[in-house]
Amino acid sequence: MSVEIRDGSVESGTSRAIFDNDGGFLSIVGIEVSGATAAALVATANGGISFLQNSMVTGSSMESVTYTDSTGAQSVTNVNVADMRDMDDTFYVEGTGSSLRVSDSIVSGNDIPESPWTVVNVRSAASGQVSRSTIANNTGIENGVAAGGTDSNLLVQQSSLLNNTGVVSSSHV
Repeated sequence: MSVEIRDGSVESGTSRAIFDNDGGFLSIVGIEVSGATAAALVATANGGISFLQNSMVTGSSMESVTYTDSTGAQSVTNVNVADMRDMDDTFYVEGTGSSLRVSDSIVSGNDIPESPWTVVNVRSAASGQVSRSTIANNTGIENGVAAGGTDSNLLVQQSSLLNNTGVVSSSHV
């Protein structure tokens, strides 16, 4: 399966995963999401490869903007996440062989003080990379970036955490 979505919008509505990639190739470019309620905007698993690029997610409630497991790979480039109503993790990856790359993205202006959240969360032997990205002016953050579990690894380079409140730590390894 190969799917490409360009220049669209998602407004309101409720879903488990808005875009679900189970072992295929998914490319999403230039979408605007607002007012949605979902477990994830993009869920990738079972060797699937997903790209989320040049997009904006605002005013929504999601467990994760991206969720990746079971040897899936997710690339997030030039994505802005702002004014979210609820969120557990902005970008989440878990499991041996699973990977997440976030670059040139901004997570800013999210006021979620009732539910501590993490921007980049790498778990259970997954790998992650964050480059040229900004996490700024958010409230309720538990961790800016986090890696946990045996053999998880996370590389952060040329990125900034600025003016966040509620941060327990900027990284947790």
